[in-house]
Amino acid sequence: MAKTRILITRHAKTAWNKERRIQGRTDIPILPESKEETKIFAQSIKHHNIKTIYTSTLTRTIQTGKIIQETLDIENLVSIDDLKERSYGKFEGKLWEEITDKFNKIEMDKEKARKTGVEHGEEFQKRIINALTKISNNHPNETILVVCHGGNIRSLLKFLDKDKPKTHIPNNSLFILEFENGKLTLIDSPNT
Repeated sequence: MAKTRILITRHAKTAWNKERRIQGRTDIPILPESKEETKIFAQSIKHHNIKTIYTSTLTRTIQTGKIIQETLDIENLVSIDDLKERSYGKFEGKLWEEITDKFNKIEMDKEKARKTGVEHGEEFQKRIINALTKISNNHPNETILVVCHGGNIRSLLKFLDKDKPKTHIPNNSLFILEFENGKLTLIDSPNT
């Protein structure tokens, strides 16, 4: 049976991460000081023998992916739109503390979500799972790295364990999954 090992990490820290602002699809670059942290992170995953790096098409994941690519001398880096962070519509740029109650009410109603430009959670989760499935099917018996966003990882963790409470996803943290027979399985995470 073909098995794909998927390493997933959240992009390096941005100014908006430091300020606890909602980034969503807003294209924010990583902080200069995050580059060295990302090189250290790359060295810590070197033993995984990564064949290909996938990123979203947002600058913060591409920058993070390129630092890892250069540090580990990995030939292939592919950016795909389906790995983009969730759209938070009118909430992007705001502080989480300012909008949590409003956002949670909108999140419960697909129509309200669409009207405010928010990608509904179920649609977002489906997009992420489909992207990971396609990627995995293209890399049987290989190890790949996916550099994406905190929202992507939270949604993935919720898919894998419906009872899992929402959790903070640190920048440059590592989650290890396996894809086999059409099924994703969490092997290791910083929270286990």
